[in-house]
Amino acid sequence: MERIATWVILKDKTTGTTFIFMNTHFDHLGKQAQIESAKLLKQESIKLAGDLPLILTGDFNVVPESKAIKTLIDPNGKNTLINSSSLANVNYGPNWTTCGFDNKPFENRKVIDYIFLRHIKKVNKYAVFSEMLNDIYLSDHCPVFAQIEF
Repeated sequence: MERIATWVILKDKTTGTTFIFMNTHFDHLGKQAQIESAKLLKQESIKLAGDLPLILTGDFNVVPESKAIKTLIDPNGKNTLINSSSLANVNYGPNWTTCGFDNKPFENRKVIDYIFLRHIKKVNKYAVFSEMLNDIYLSDHCPVFAQIEF
């Protein structure tokens, strides 16, 4: 299945910090495709960002224990990507990011959406928002939020 990553170079108006923001959507079926996507995305995102701070977000379609996620966060010198939820001073919201629109029991829901960081000084808050409107989720994925400092 064809997949893409989009990216942009931005400048924070308050701090003047230039950083790279990337977003992706991994294959939901092919385990090997997920692993290879993780390898390629890590390699290319770090090459593109250089020494700039990097924010990498997306629907990775894999759980934290998967080989694809372990590939992304594998320490490799200065090229380590870190899951923002593990850096946050405050975490709130459910421990899942997808509901699937099918009212799965909470214990069967998974984390598959992430915010990975590199060269970010601080994560003040991390959250998963699971609000509903008229008892209906607005998406099959919950918004994931991180308040960061450069």
